[in-house]
Amino acid sequence: MADKILSPSSAEQMQQLVALLRPIIGLDNGDDLPALTPQILGFAKNRHRLAPLLSHHLRTIETPAPVMEAQTRDALKAIYRQNAVQETIQKRVWDRIAKLFADNDLAFWGLKGQGLAESIYPFIGGRVSKDIDILIHPQDIDTAMQLLVQDGFTIAQQRITSSSDIAHFKNGLSKDAMFYDPQFGQQIELHRRLLYAEPKGLTALVRNETPSGQFVTISGVAGMLYTIIHGALDYWSRLKWLVDLSLLCRHIDSERLELLLQLADRFSCRTALIASLYYCEHIFAGSLQAEVKARVDILAAKDKGLNPLIDRFANMLQGHHDYSQRSLWRRPDFPTPAWHIFPSTPMRAWLCGYVPLTFIARKVAP
Repeated sequence: MADKILSPSSAEQMQQLVALLRPIIGLDNGDDLPALTPQILGFAKNRHRLAPLLSHHLRTIETPAPVMEAQTRDALKAIYRQNAVQETIQKRVWDRIAKLFADNDLAFWGLKGQGLAESIYPFIGGRVSKDIDILIHPQDIDTAMQLLVQDGFTIAQQRITSSSDIAHFKNGLSKDAMFYDPQFGQQIELHRRLLYAEPKGLTALVRNETPSGQFVTISGVAGMLYTIIHGALDYWSRLKWLVDLSLLCRHIDSERLELLLQLADRFSCRTALIASLYYCEHIFAGSLQAEVKARVDILAAKDKGLNPLIDRFANMLQGHHDYSQRSLWRRPDFPTPAWHIFPSTPMRAWLCGYVPLTFIARKVAP
């Protein structure tokens, strides 16, 4: 099946970047590290949002450091400092919102970002996160929005206009609404559900697994599955998300894998789960424990829907997707990635109504 996986785009740059990342995320590199050139740093920063993680090479004494020019070293230091400052700002804004919601008895949960970085990343400031994602109950939307505005946050203009975005958020057509903190220039996304299209019960399960006021992490099976499927819905198009998955995989033993498979069966995303683990192991070999890898290999060989999904992952990571296709159904995300990640009949029936309704609503937005 390995021959079905296409080599990443800019193959040499991708291979060098993966080699540079391996010792940072606890994987044996085997060979000497390639040089960290300005081109590789730019590729990591602009395409895959991984430059701060590479800064680990500036201070480690446990593994050999890659060769890099003084200019590249200075740029890497500046990138890390900037991301560390941004991380500090995000924590400050999160604490402010957490206190605001808690003081007003509003249930809320943090998603990805800070919580994911603190639970699996090797050092502070290594993961890029552009916004703060907060999940609330749909019935609390008006209260949460009122509290944020009263506390000085502003509604940010998103895809169409602020008014239509908020209306879609309130009626459930959109899963989130964006706010802006003018003091620090920080974006906040308020979510009514975890995914733009998801099987019934997933958000509720994750909420019930995590106490209010905390980040959804990989400690729970539902939180772990959500993290994996969230990346799969983007077809793992950034190496950053595969780094997340590689680090997450170290926490999957045989018992946890079986629990994940049971939950994936419940939400009709078993193929997406298996494909994600299989593809991660292909990119970052050694991410899976030996017994887990053996089980995933067996499952992958039997899953007839796996190869098309793997091809989508590879094409998106390498940038080979062709959005110039005249035929919409030839595009990798037609009609939506959820169609391929959740291929159950009820989900696809729901998408047949949701996708055109969303399209029409945005076309007629004021």
